[in-house]
Amino acid sequence: MKDYLENETRTVRKELARFINVLLPKLTPHLTTLNLRYTRVSDVSALAKLTNLTTLNLRYTRVSDVSALANLTNLTILHISSAAGRNNSFKEFHNAVPRCRVWVGG
Repeated sequence: MKDYLENETRTVRKELARFINVLLPKLTPHLTTLNLRYTRVSDVSALAKLTNLTTLNLRYTRVSDVSALANLTNLTILHISSAAGRNNSFKEFHNAVPRCRVWVGG
């Protein structure tokens, strides 16, 4: 049973990563709000294509590098984990999108 659950968990993780990195940008060009809170997402580079995003929640994720989001100039609200708020990628992002209000925690 344990092996089965571990295998299913890996499958779900792979599918979620595929959804975020491959399908989401293709299916949602007009998406304005995205909540990925409490997911195991660690790479947000594919989200850089969602240029209409105004609100993005990445709290309680594994994201530590948000520099890929620097071209999301419509972003006005960003929730990020503490790890992402403590590194240079956050500074780069905030310099590129200064009007974005950022909440750090989790």
